[in-house]
Amino acid sequence: KLREGRWLRRLDVRDASDGALVVKNMSEYGECRNECLLVRKACQVALASKQDELVDLLRNAASAAELKAAICKPACKKKKHPTMKKQRIDEEFIEGPNAGLLEIMENRDKLRAETGQVVDFMRRDEMDAMSDSDRETVAAQDMVASTMREAREAAGRDWKGKELEDL
Repeated sequence: KLREGRWLRRLDVRDASDGALVVKNMSEYGECRNECLLVRKACQVALASKQDELVDLLRNAASAAELKAAICKPACKKKKHPTMKKQRIDEEFIEGPNAGLLEIMENRDKLRAETGQVVDFMRRDEMDAMSDSDRETVAAQDMVASTMREAREAAGRDWKGKELEDL
């Protein structure tokens, strides 16, 4: 959900003929499902003991070669691949939202965390498919949210109920 992890959506995990797993960069963003979570966990495990070293290297503007030598090579040194306890089900790579839509989603989540404002967005075809009563419901929800926000501000409180002066 964060911009920092967006690159994971481009990866597809596949089975190699020798039983190992191969990660392929698909160039387009895909849906983040089990394989995306698998790659995220693998990165966390591989970098767990290297985070401080990685931060130092980045602060010192290390080159890509230096980063690779210090971080990547030790993490990938093991040649023997672990065997899986049960058969892995290969997920089909399904193209997901594009970079622009991902950025909108990330900004929506950031706005929600900072202000409490719930922002929903839809594609044009979804809006066109809405009935008049659906549109009226959405407009009413927006009006209630706006009224509540104005009332909280008038009372000197933020969306979490804290005094504005305390912030």
